[in-house]
Amino acid sequence: MGKCKCLNCGYLQLQKRNSIDRVSADDGYRRDKLIPTEGTYYSYNTAPVCFKGVDIGSEAKPNSVTSGHNVASKDRDCDDFVQKFPGRTAEQHDEMELLKEVQRLNRVAAEEAKQVAERQHQENIKVIEAANAIANEALVASRKSSDASEKSNKIATDALAESKRMSTLHVLWIMFSVVSLIVSVAALAMNAFSAPK
Repeated sequence: MGKCKCLNCGYLQLQKRNSIDRVSADDGYRRDKLIPTEGTYYSYNTAPVCFKGVDIGSEAKPNSVTSGHNVASKDRDCDDFVQKFPGRTAEQHDEMELLKEVQRLNRVAAEEAKQVAERQHQENIKVIEAANAIANEALVASRKSSDASEKSNKIATDALAESKRMSTLHVLWIMFSVVSLIVSVAALAMNAFSAPK
């Protein structure tokens, strides 16, 4: 945060003399250096105090309203500064800042939850895509296996048919051979009977 003045801060307070009681510095003090009095005596210390515990009072001269006001008017670097909102006490300013911080943390948490959900969604997509790729590979392999099985079945069927054809030819050859043998034997027998004696 840049330079700021305690006079413009919602945490500026005055402390009652000989007491821990405090009040938020009003416009009378901030603008006109007016400190509440009881009779001829100031009811509150002339040195201002900070609700957040920043030690500004020690910079003021004792019993000097002007010195205390000058301290509150000085430019300083302060991480606790909050712009004074009219009509609000230091406690109300603190509650307002706490509420802002809670809202900020809620926004951060919501954004982080959104990012986590998005990352999870992307991871889920990757898992689904990987599962689909594996399923597709399995389907392709299954089709190849089915094609190979069909080819193997066709080869086996063709081999069986060829075997049957060959068996049939073999049987026919044997039958032809037997018939030829019979014909030859018959021819020989006929020759034997018809030969001159």
